[in-house]
Amino acid sequence: MRVAVLTISDRSYHGERADKTGPAVAEAACRLLPGASVVEQTILPDERDDIEWNLKRIADTASADLVLTAGGTGLSPRDVTPQATQAIAGYDVPGIGELMRAATRAALPVAILSRQVA
Repeated sequence: MRVAVLTISDRSYHGERADKTGPAVAEAACRLLPGASVVEQTILPDERDDIEWNLKRIADTASADLVLTAGGTGLSPRDVTPQATQAIAGYDVPGIGELMRAATRAALPVAILSRQVA
């Protein structure tokens, strides 16, 4: 399985903070999906058009079998990853976001405010 990881973060995109999330997601994907290879790791700004364009690019070129995004799922007006994902997706799989929030909530109670979509 070929995996693409998109980190959505204004601060990382502008070099103000190192991206630790993308590499952690890539490592987890390889650990949890035996035989998976990360074919792309990209940092994007919190810009809906950029997120949508990159999701479409990966889907249209079939360069990855799975695209994982990290970031941009909070309640800030700049957090637009869910909207961008829903705009290009054919359908939602709500159970994945519910499971992610539930798994994270024990360690981070505010996880319930995250807006993951799949």
